[in-house]
Amino acid sequence: MPKIQRLLDANVNRAREGLRVLEDISRFILDDIQLTDKIKTIRHSLKDLVDIPDALLVGSRGSDADVARERPVPRRADLRQIVAANAKRAAEALRVLEEFCARGSAIKDQRYRVYDLEKIIAAQIQLVRPFDHDVYVISADPAVLIEAVKNGSRIVQLRDKEAEQEVIYQKLLAVKKLKEKYDFVLIINDYPELCLRADTDGVHIGQDTEPSAVRKIIGAAKIIGWTTHNLAQARQAVELGVNYISAGPVWTTPTKPGRQPVGLEYVREVAAHIELPFVAIGGINLQNVGEVIAAGADTIGVVRSAEDTGEYLQMIQRQAGQTCGSARRNGHE
Repeated sequence: MPKIQRLLDANVNRAREGLRVLEDISRFILDDIQLTDKIKTIRHSLKDLVDIPDALLVGSRGSDADVARERPVPRRADLRQIVAANAKRAAEALRVLEEFCARGSAIKDQRYRVYDLEKIIAAQIQLVRPFDHDVYVISADPAVLIEAVKNGSRIVQLRDKEAEQEVIYQKLLAVKKLKEKYDFVLIINDYPELCLRADTDGVHIGQDTEPSAVRKIIGAAKIIGWTTHNLAQARQAVELGVNYISAGPVWTTPTKPGRQPVGLEYVREVAAHIELPFVAIGGINLQNVGEVIAAGADTIGVVRSAEDTGEYLQMIQRQAGQTCGSARRNGHE
């Protein structure tokens, strides 16, 4: 019996831990009180459903002897992975509790609630944070975008300024097919109607397009990205409810002929003053990307160097790890 109690204690704790991470994401990142309360209710229900006094469970605990204690904590690439990992953690723990508790059917009901809530949270996270420490690859060539996703990019944009809409639509479908195997965000440049028709994740627009007009077309559940070149435009983006902005061009680039570069100072301004996710873009390459990251960008956009996606990701994630380690050393966990 003590070993069974130890098993129950471990899985109650595991379920509560996973649920607590989801609860705090819902509360502090999504600002969704209803979602927060639903997860909190499941977490609190475990005490009654397991129906064993806490004292017995705690008394059976053997943390020092746990053979899995020394396993390293995995690094998650972004919030979507954190949500998926902790929803899975909670659901698997609930599945174990089903087998060993008298009220297994009631615990099973809670497990299915976790499945539903994971889907809701993941959809909201994608709107709030479409990318996180990522490489945002932009191209008119579906093959380039497909290869970028395979190399680790989790957001890509089809940007074709020359082809007919029907051709662009077929290109979108070719890239979207990759979603059967890979988790990534697909954005279309300039065409909200194609965003709806192909059911992509969102649309990116320039300063010549009004975000509110695009929102009426694509609805509230899809992403809007907006090009910005200065802090006033970035602040306007916040007021208009777009989901992310691009900041650039950082340096001169042939993809934006005639556009004066904004330099690293604008990247620093956005990082310091704007809450929206932003992608720094324009003239970025392997030689200067370190400067962009140091200026505060956690995601960079590339057009001409998509083949270097893997190397960019390594640099971004290495910097993220250093930042996290610095925060921990200074007591800001």
